[in-house]
Amino acid sequence: MSVKKAFLPAGLLLAIIVALLLPGPGIAMQRAHMIAAFVIVIFLVNGWEFKISDTRLNRSFLLSFGAVSIISLLLGPWIGLGISRLFGTEPGLAMGLIIMSAVPVTLSSAIVMSEISGGNRAWALLMTIGLNLLGIFTVPYMLEFTLQASGDINFSPTALLTKLVGLVLLPFLAGFGLRRLIGSRVGRIPMLGYLPSTCVILTVYAAFAVSRDMLGGIPAASYPLIGGAALSIHLALMAVALGAAWLLKLARAERHTVLFVTSQKTLPVAVSVIALIAADSAVAMVPCLLFHFIQLFFDSFVASHLAPASASPKDAKASCNCGQ
Repeated sequence: MSVKKAFLPAGLLLAIIVALLLPGPGIAMQRAHMIAAFVIVIFLVNGWEFKISDTRLNRSFLLSFGAVSIISLLLGPWIGLGISRLFGTEPGLAMGLIIMSAVPVTLSSAIVMSEISGGNRAWALLMTIGLNLLGIFTVPYMLEFTLQASGDINFSPTALLTKLVGLVLLPFLAGFGLRRLIGSRVGRIPMLGYLPSTCVILTVYAAFAVSRDMLGGIPAASYPLIGGAALSIHLALMAVALGAAWLLKLARAERHTVLFVTSQKTLPVAVSVIALIAADSAVAMVPCLLFHFIQLFFDSFVASHLAPASASPKDAKASCNCGQ
């Protein structure tokens, strides 16, 4: 694993350990409302690094994107709710599972998994962009339905939508515009790719520091249960995605793309949503973190297994910020 790919997983583990041993700075960050600033930076950088593909949007792509959007953004939260009930997870942990199920696809690792498996990279890129933009508008309302159904939390979807537009959409558009205006003069910034992951790590550190005492109340026996629920949600989304790909009669490359883009979920958006609606509940972040690690390791294995026999190591190599 490259340094860039290992940066976020290692950083998250370190953030949790430091939060438990030295919570003071994290508590100060949360009180200074720095989490909102971290979210803005994440999506400002994502907008800066975003590149438009000139791929033609044919009928097959549009039908597939419609199916992926329905499964990932509309059906996903209900799958998360059903599986959290099936596993009997407590309210705070169930909230994390549902939020992770409701957010859109990872900003980069799904593209890489698709490419490694021999998928259609252009489709993966366009679907990733589309799902993340749509997710800003679907996540607040799907969470209103599913979280209220689970009895976990009541919140205003309109307020969350407003916050997501201000903290996610506008910074993304600002970063995208800045790159087009001054990108040629600034040139490539090698370390910029680490900045979103660093912000996610600091956000998790602050949340865990604030909720250190609460986290101590989670029994060790609960972690395999949470991991099993997270993996079950991921597998359920994969199964529905494969069914949709079969109904749409997609070719092998496009089928693999739909598989990963539909089932993967983005950690930064999930962490941001939790920070916006339940800033003092790091308990809800635990399922999100487990989901993140499970999907990365599990999908790496699946993508390698699905890789075309003729693919060389060079073809399968891709550098990305896999934490997003």
